[in-house]
Amino acid sequence: MKIIKNINSMIWIFQVVIICFIIGLFLLIFNYNNFVLSKFSSQLFKMDLPKDICVIERYKVRGKLNGNGNGMDFFACILVKTERSQKELCNYLSNQEFSPAKNHKSVETEVIKLWSNRLETKYVEHEDIVFETIKNEVDFDDYYVLIIYDGGYSADFDILGH
Repeated sequence: MKIIKNINSMIWIFQVVIICFIIGLFLLIFNYNNFVLSKFSSQLFKMDLPKDICVIERYKVRGKLNGNGNGMDFFACILVKTERSQKELCNYLSNQEFSPAKNHKSVETEVIKLWSNRLETKYVEHEDIVFETIKNEVDFDDYYVLIIYDGGYSADFDILGH
């Protein structure tokens, strides 16, 4: 009888250890991807911009941002106000060197002219990006969004990629 109690105790302890291991794995991957997003987005957020470009708002997100299936995408953008043209901003952004979030060879960049406080981009289909700082704005003539994106990674155990 004592042997059966010991075996039951060992089985219970083994089950608890396995459950803790699985939960820990999810938390580890989740936190790792948060770290990767912070490192990836800081490249854009800390970029030296010319004095005539005013940063209004910053936004970063990770998860399954576009398309179907599972995957992990990393996205960062800054809302800016400037009298420069979209072409000038595209040239400026494309001349910057951004490191990929994980192990791709390059980072995709884009400059979007805003027409409202809501961002429409092919990189983020499954989430709404709304710039709260300009929610009452009616004239969006000088507002642009500078974007960096890296995606298509395996979601592994990160629930945001599913």
